[in-house]
Amino acid sequence: MDALTRDFVSAHHADFGVQRICRARGTSRAGHHRYLATRQARVERSAEEERTAIAAGPHLPRRT
Repeated sequence: MDALTRDFVSAHHADFGVQRICRARGTSRAGHHRYLATRQARVERSAEEERTAIAAGPHLPRRT
């Protein structure tokens, strides 16, 4: 599922429902629910990477 579809489903699921949007976009509901279920892990991983980059100082480039 691409980022545009994920954002649209997240913004409009209350109006149209996940199933209807995913069917119209030709994607799976499971992909959307997997994205939601792994959100916290992505946030934690990003924060850890940022802490590592700060600790490394100027030796490692930061992600933008």
